[in-house]
Amino acid sequence: MTAPHQQLLLVKYLYQKGEDALAEGGPFSSGLAVSLFQDAAETMVALAAKEVGAKMSPKVSFDGYWELIERAPSANGRKLPPNGPMLQLNAARVAFKHHGVPPSVEAATSLRNYAEQFLADTAASFFKVDFRSLSSIDLITHPEVAAHLRNADAAREKEEWTLVVMECALANAFLTKVVEKVLPPIPLDWDDLVVSSVLGKTREKSIEETVATMRNFTLATALRVPLGDFLKFRTIIPSAVTFEGKPTLLPDIAKRSYSREEAEFVFRYLANFAVTLERMTAGVPISTGGLPLQ
Repeated sequence: MTAPHQQLLLVKYLYQKGEDALAEGGPFSSGLAVSLFQDAAETMVALAAKEVGAKMSPKVSFDGYWELIERAPSANGRKLPPNGPMLQLNAARVAFKHHGVPPSVEAATSLRNYAEQFLADTAASFFKVDFRSLSSIDLITHPEVAAHLRNADAAREKEEWTLVVMECALANAFLTKVVEKVLPPIPLDWDDLVVSSVLGKTREKSIEETVATMRNFTLATALRVPLGDFLKFRTIIPSAVTFEGKPTLLPDIAKRSYSREEAEFVFRYLANFAVTLERMTAGVPISTGGLPLQ
C-alpha cells in the first residue's frame, strides 16, 4: 500500500468518526463531529499540497492552502474545490473548540455533507481515487475476513441490510479463528470435573459458552473495545456453524431481517476490530491455516 493511499484511509477514518459522533446524539456530539470533519478536511488539503509540491510553511493558515496549491510547480491546473463551505466548517470548529459553542444538529449535518463532497472532489482531482470507496478493509490482510467484509460493503451500497449482517457474520467466523490463535480456547475435560455428573450435558454446554464469552471479552478489553459496543455486537450478530471446514449460516438465521442501524453498526464494529487486532498483533507469530496475520 502506498503512503498516499494509507493517508487517504486516515482521512476516511476521521470522516467516519465524525459521522459516528454525529449519530450519538449527545450534548456535544455535533461539536465533536464538526471537529473531526475539519480534521479530515485539513488532512486532505495537506496531502494535496504535498502531492503538487507546494512550498509549505509552519505558519500557513487553513485558508492559505488554496493559494499555495494553485501556485505549486506541479499543480498542472489542479485546484482545490471552492473554500467557502470549508471555511464555514472551520468557523464551526473554532466556535466549539475555543468558545464551547456546538453547532445545531442540522448545521452539523449540512457541514458533514459539505465535507464529504469536498473530500470526494479533492481525492478524485489530486489522487484519482473514489473517496467514497475507500475503506479500512484495505488494511486487513486475512483474505477471507477481507473478502466477506467487501461483500458486506457492496451490500451496504445496495442498502441490502440483512445481507450486510450475513456477510459480517461469516467474516466474524473467520476472525474468531484468528482470535483463538491470539487467545486460545480454554480446554475443559469434563471427565475430570465433578460438576459434569451433577449438572449434565446441557449445563456443560452453558459453562463452555460462558467461558468462551469471558475469553472473548478479555480480548475485546485488551483491544480497548467499549463494553457497550462489544455487548451490542454480540446481541446483533448471528452465529455461523462450520461445515466441511467453512463457516455457514443456518437457513432460519438467514431469514431474519435487520435494520440499517444494526447493519451499519455491525459492519463498522467488525472492520475496526479486525484492523485493531492486526495492528496490535503485528510481529506476533500468528498463523491462520498457513496464512500469517501481519
